[in-house]
Amino acid sequence: MNSFPLSSLCVKSRKGHSKTAPPCNAKYPSHKHDVILYLVAINNACDTQVLSRLFKCRNHKRKTLKASKPQLTVIIATYNRSSVLIDTVKSVLEQDFAHYELLVLDQTDPPSTEVMSYFDSLADSRVRYFTVRPPALTAVRNLGIKLSRAKLLLFLDDDVLLDAGYLQAAVAAFSDPGVAALAGRIKNWAPGERPLEFKFGGVITGTWNVAQDQDCTSVQGCGMAFRKSVLEEIGGFDVRLLWYRDDTDIGMRVAKRGRIRYVAAMSLEHLVHPSGGVRDYGCVYDNPVFYECDMTLFRKHWPLRLLPRFLWHHSRSHFLQRDLLTDPVKRKRLWAAVRGYLNSWLHTKRKITAEPYQALRS
Repeated sequence: MNSFPLSSLCVKSRKGHSKTAPPCNAKYPSHKHDVILYLVAINNACDTQVLSRLFKCRNHKRKTLKASKPQLTVIIATYNRSSVLIDTVKSVLEQDFAHYELLVLDQTDPPSTEVMSYFDSLADSRVRYFTVRPPALTAVRNLGIKLSRAKLLLFLDDDVLLDAGYLQAAVAAFSDPGVAALAGRIKNWAPGERPLEFKFGGVITGTWNVAQDQDCTSVQGCGMAFRKSVLEEIGGFDVRLLWYRDDTDIGMRVAKRGRIRYVAAMSLEHLVHPSGGVRDYGCVYDNPVFYECDMTLFRKHWPLRLLPRFLWHHSRSHFLQRDLLTDPVKRKRLWAAVRGYLNSWLHTKRKITAEPYQALRS
């Protein structure tokens, strides 16, 4: 049998492109397309050593592609932040766990040149960066679900710093098939014994700084993980909740599909950066969207007959106080609340879809 150099062996792929076989070390074909190549090559009197290298290469490529699928997708939606976002991304890239992909969805318009330069210089193929339109937190998170490739999803704020074992702890906790979502520890919160729980009228008890793992009833937006299948079943995040109470709502809906587990080893520091995000609007209590989201959450999860009770609890917490007539801040919040409550009813059918505008790393 005549032999010839490996470099001269070219084959036609299924798309019709000619490819030169690189060196490999196998003995037998294991795929129907390999068998066809085997017969063609024998007919052309190829060296069997050349064939074995060809088939090993094709099999190795299939195994590599299968193994490269990430176990976890980390999704960061960001808005008007640069240096703090880069610090957050670095804390993800320094994790002990490696089988993940990172999606950064930047709503800043125009994007920061510092951020663009940083992602352009990254050599890590696990990182994907998109600029997206329009800026809307819940819609952008839904886009992250759509773009993700893993079965487990972790949503992070753009101003957090993760402990080194955060991702590993998240993946390990999902080994329990009954767990649908995870909440983590926020180190700079006051310590306590029970995870945070949201109650009627905006009343909150507990904390996100608890030492023991346990089941809980809610999640925290700065660090929350879900099974992708569960989010797809419930339709993702509610876009009517623009940037507030979205985590409370998603936690209440996911809890009907499975358990929510608080994992102390999923530990981070929430920087609560003074600019960017919702803080670009000033104090959140002066913004109508704050009251709109609270009213929308109430309408979704409680009967309308409790509306007077809700309004009493909510207004007393934020503006209905003795100095209402003399304090301009309280009066401003009163009018913001009126607008927000009305908008909740007017925007019942709001639909927002975020789309990639530019992919720097995709």
